[in-house]
Amino acid sequence: MVKNASPKTMEELLASLSSSPISLERGQEVTGKVIAINATEIIVDLGLKSEGVLPLHEIRSGRNAVKPGDSIKATVSETENENGQVVLSIQRAEKQKPQISGIDSKKWDALSDKLIREEIIKGTVTKVTQFGVFVALVEGIEGLIHISKIGPDDKFEAGQAVTVSIDSIDKEKNRIALSPVRTSTKGLIYK
Repeated sequence: MVKNASPKTMEELLASLSSSPISLERGQEVTGKVIAINATEIIVDLGLKSEGVLPLHEIRSGRNAVKPGDSIKATVSETENENGQVVLSIQRAEKQKPQISGIDSKKWDALSDKLIREEIIKGTVTKVTQFGVFVALVEGIEGLIHISKIGPDDKFEAGQAVTVSIDSIDKEKNRIALSPVRTSTKGLIYK
C-alpha cells in the first residue's frame, strides 16, 4: 500500500523541503546559469535551494567574458559557505579533466595544437565499433571516423594503417573528427 506523499501540515511541508533529494559533493561538476556579476564574484543559479558563487578572478578573460544568462560549467569547492552559498571553481574543474588515453589534458592540448583542420595524416586503426572507426594519430591521441563517413566498400580492421583527413578538433570535449582519404576512384560517380 502506497502512502499519500503530499504534506498535510506546514511542518511536513518544511521537512520535505529541507530533505532535498539533490545534494552536492565537493569535487562534483555542475552546470548553471549566470544570474549576476559583482565586483568580486559571479552568482550562478544551479537550480537548487542555494545559489553558487564563483570568484571573478578565476575567469581568465576578465569580467566581460561572461554575462547574465550565460551557461557556465564549474566544480564544487565548498558545498556551503557562511552565506549558505555553494562555492564553485572553474580552475579546479580544468585540473580535474579526465585523462584521454593516459595523456593529461595539457599534453592533449599541446598535441592537438600540432594537428591542423583539413590536414591529411597517417594513423593506425585501434578499434572498429558500430558508430565508427577509432584511429591513433600521434602519441596516444585518437580520432574518430564517424560511420556516416564510411562508404559501403570501405573495410577497416584493428592494426590497419590508414590515411585520414582531420575534419574538426573539439578541445573542450577532447575529440577529433576524421574522414578517410580515398586513394582510388573505384566506386565514385562523376557527372
